[in-house]
Amino acid sequence: MLSDKLRDGAHGKVFKLLFVIIMVSFVFAGVGSYMIVRNDTDPAKIGETKISANVWKAQYDDQVRAMQRQYGPQFNKVLSNKDAVSALRLSVLERLIDNVAVNTATYEQGIRISDKQVKEAIVKEKAFQKNGKFSQELFNAATRNMGSSPDSFANSVRNDLATDLLFNPVFASGSVAYPYEIELLSKLFSQKRVVDIYTVDTKALEKSIKLSDDEIKNYYDANHGKFMKPASVNFNYIVLSVDALKKDVSVTDEELENYYNLNQSDFTVPSKREASQIIIRSSEENFANKAKEALAQLKSGASFESVGKKYSSDKSFEKTKGSLGTLEKGSLSKELDIALFNLKNAGDYSEVIVDNYGAHIIRLDKITDAYVPALKDIKADVTEKYVSSKALEKYNELSQKLTDITYENPDSLDIAAEKLNLKVLNSGNVVFGQTNVAWPVSV
Repeated sequence: MLSDKLRDGAHGKVFKLLFVIIMVSFVFAGVGSYMIVRNDTDPAKIGETKISANVWKAQYDDQVRAMQRQYGPQFNKVLSNKDAVSALRLSVLERLIDNVAVNTATYEQGIRISDKQVKEAIVKEKAFQKNGKFSQELFNAATRNMGSSPDSFANSVRNDLATDLLFNPVFASGSVAYPYEIELLSKLFSQKRVVDIYTVDTKALEKSIKLSDDEIKNYYDANHGKFMKPASVNFNYIVLSVDALKKDVSVTDEELENYYNLNQSDFTVPSKREASQIIIRSSEENFANKAKEALAQLKSGASFESVGKKYSSDKSFEKTKGSLGTLEKGSLSKELDIALFNLKNAGDYSEVIVDNYGAHIIRLDKITDAYVPALKDIKADVTEKYVSSKALEKYNELSQKLTDITYENPDSLDIAAEKLNLKVLNSGNVVFGQTNVAWPVSV
């Protein structure tokens, strides 16, 4: 029987050897799992407070998004540079360390900043005032332009106020001169010093030293590095620039109108939306569930104002009604932007959007459709773009001619300069590694 053969095999030497090998492998695998060192990936620890890798990454991502909103697609070139990314990550970590250190110190000193103090500081800020009064719309727009949000800006103001309360007494005490300090200074100023100065006449010493040609040659051979001159070049060049060609572009009203009609998409004012939000910050317990409750009440017919007053973490909601002002596409974070511009009608609500700051509910208040301004209203802008486009066309044409001519006449730039009405310029002596060379030689 097969079962009898298996039973007999289980008592064989080969089976026992395999069994021992399997058990040993399990023992070492188990012990190994305890012996493997678990790396602590937290980048910094200040006192008892750790800055986790996740918090660092989240702050870095926020910084990148803010700079992308501020500088546009050109900032992506910076992100392709490893050294620049490392420097940016380090600056974010240093800021986190500073914030933790200051927050710990302010907490230990019993310093607390109220919402009222934060609000007063923001209202007094001249950058947010219009006609001498605080403008909520201007405040919202300014914080968006900084790549921030009203809540984040308020938190930074709170930290600044706490820092001032912590350090101002230190600075103030440092500016007071105590009596013993004045006495020491007066003694120091009244003291006299008698100094004998002996000057060595190096020129006289040089004249007294006589060197043979062999000594000079031996010193030179042993110290070539002291007399090494860096590599340098001297070359001729031609500058062909779009900016210079703009001066030669003439503009007529007819050409300008034709350009405007053919390129209206370049002058279209994008659609805008006015919106409001209810935000429940992530620092609140069960913030996501609270946001779902708030949305359910809105859908059941409760007013946005009453629900926001009950649930919103924004202390100024009762006054501002959660207004985000007038927004273009891309003004908010990616998630909020998509949610807002997917709403079809004024009065519609978004679903709950959860991000690093908390849970948001967006209400669409008004839609302003995209439109093309009349030519007379944007004539200066149209003229500038028309001149730039014509100059670029001329540049491409001349650039091709310059390439062809210099290819046919590689030994001199004079022929190309004459045919294209350009000047042959000279670089002068340019030393390898020189950092103060003027444009365009520095390129």
